[in-house]
Amino acid sequence: MIFPAKYSGLQLVPFYKIHDARYIVYWQKKSPQSIVAGENQALKEENETYLATKTIDLVTPANNSRKMTIPWKASIQIPA
Repeated sequence: MIFPAKYSGLQLVPFYKIHDARYIVYWQKKSPQSIVAGENQALKEENETYLATKTIDLVTPANNSRKMTIPWKASIQIPA
């Protein structure tokens, strides 16, 4: 199976006939399911990258780690 489909009519010629030298050319062999999974992963990464470029600040609910790193001082004194 050749992917994308627009290359399905591609005629393969031995590489050494093109460049007058012997080379090894490696091809990725994938199942249709792994191609779809790869496309989905690439789309997810593209969306995350786009979102990261547009994000000014990020708030994570229920994340108390930042509170522990900031030294807090009480500014209110309760009269006795």
